[in-house]
Amino acid sequence: MKVPNISFSNKVVIEFVSISFAVLLALMVNQCKDNYNTSKLAKVSLSNIRSEINNNKEIMQEMVLAHKNSLLKVDSLLPLLTENSKVGEDVNRIISFKLISSNSWETAKLTQSIQYMDINIVQEISAVYKLQDYYELIVKDIVLNNMYKKVEQSDLKTSEKTKQFLKAVIPIEENLLITYNYLLTDLLVEKKETSK
Repeated sequence: MKVPNISFSNKVVIEFVSISFAVLLALMVNQCKDNYNTSKLAKVSLSNIRSEINNNKEIMQEMVLAHKNSLLKVDSLLPLLTENSKVGEDVNRIISFKLISSNSWETAKLTQSIQYMDINIVQEISAVYKLQDYYELIVKDIVLNNMYKKVEQSDLKTSEKTKQFLKAVIPIEENLLITYNYLLTDLLVEKKETSK
């Protein structure tokens, strides 16, 4: 079999085309790999956020229940108190708090995995964490400015402030619970693969 005679310029063109094809193929493979990794990062971030919101929901359920019980206790104490009376227990100690977390959300923002998530889900998650920040700000403000100042107050005044605080914070906690439930049941539902 006779090999066709290829001129020098044809050899250069063929080599240029083959090198260009190899480079483009390598870039395409690299892009596919990057897309896979970012998609995986977004899925892991969503899973972590889902878990964190679920944990925050459980903590918030405990706090709502505890705060409602505290409100009932304060309501039952108020009629017994006069301007100078002492109950014998520190009324402020009937309020308890647990920390709710936002680490997964902060990590998703830092790793920029949120840019690979559905924008509607990101907006909803962002709104929840903003509400959570608002709740923490309200609690911090009320606690620092009203509850634990070193002022000699009767148990009546302290109980009234405690009641005001509980009445202000319980609706926010309940709103957070509603929002957590919405996210967990409507937006962050894990898609289960069905085999046929």
